[in-house]
Amino acid sequence: MRLEFVPRSGEGEQEAQRARGFDAQFAKKETLVLEGSGGTQGSFEVIDVAPETQKTEVPVLIAPGFGEGPKALELNMKTFYENGKRTLTFDAPHGVRVEGAEKKLDANEFAAREYRKAAALKAVIGKKNLDKVDGVGHSEGCIYLVLAALEHPERFRSLVLVNPGGMVGEDNFLSLVARAYEHQKAQTRQAKVDSRVAAIIEATRGERTKNVTMSPLQSVDAARAIAATQIHELLVDLKSKGIGIAVIHGVHDLIFPMERVQKMAKTEQLDGFYSVKGGHSEFLLHPEQYTRLA
Repeated sequence: MRLEFVPRSGEGEQEAQRARGFDAQFAKKETLVLEGSGGTQGSFEVIDVAPETQKTEVPVLIAPGFGEGPKALELNMKTFYENGKRTLTFDAPHGVRVEGAEKKLDANEFAAREYRKAAALKAVIGKKNLDKVDGVGHSEGCIYLVLAALEHPERFRSLVLVNPGGMVGEDNFLSLVARAYEHQKAQTRQAKVDSRVAAIIEATRGERTKNVTMSPLQSVDAARAIAATQIHELLVDLKSKGIGIAVIHGVHDLIFPMERVQKMAKTEQLDGFYSVKGGHSEFLLHPEQYTRLA
C-alpha cells in the first residue's frame, strides 16, 4: 500500500491572505475534504499564515503532537510568521481514513494510527500546492512527519524534530503513560510560579481535552503507537536523500528523557542535535529559541 497525494486544487488566495495580519489569518480556518476510491476519507481544518514579506519560498509545516491543535501552536506560528516564514498547521487529531494502513518499513511495524496522521499531513501539502516544505514536528508529530517524508522525500527540504517520539529506544505503553503523568505534575507546579505557562495551559486546555476525549479508544491507540514506534534508523535513509535533519530536545524532558534520546541519535542520522533549556512542552511555551534553530 502506498499513500498517495490528493490531487492538487487550483491556486488559492495566497496574495490576498498576505495582506491580512497574523491574527486575521490565524482565525481563518480552511476545511479540507479528502475523497478516495472508497468515498470520503475525512475532513479537517488547516491554518495558513503568510507574512507580506517572506524570507524563503519554502513554507514551514508544523506536525502537532499528541492532543495538540492550532491553539496550542499559535505562539509557534506567530514566531515563524514574525521571522518572515509562511507557516501552516492542521487540526486532525486522529488523522484521516487510509485503507490498509499498516505496512512494514525495514524492521519496524508502524501502527495504522500514525499512517492516518501522515495522510492528513500529506494532504495539506497536496491541497495547498506546496512543492516543498520545511517540516517541524513536535513529540508524536515527529513520527508521522518522518513517515510522510519516507513516502515522498522530494516534498521535504528539511525536518526539525522537537522532543521527538520514537527515539528513546525500547519502550512500552505503561512506562510512557507514567512518564507523561510525571510531566503533567511538573507542568502544574511550573504553572503555579509562572503566569505565562499558566495562561497558555488554560488557553489550550479545552482544545487538548476535546482532541483526546472525542475518541478515547483512538487516543489510547495513539499512545500505544508512540510507545511501539522507532524512527531513528529511518533517518539515515532520509538524510541520504538530501533532506536536512535536526533534533531539538529539552534537557528536562520527562516524557522522552534526554539521555535516552542521545543514546539513539547517531551522526549518520542527523545534521545537528541541539539541547535547549526546558521540558517536553517548552516548544509550546517559549517558541523563540526553537524558531532560531529551525
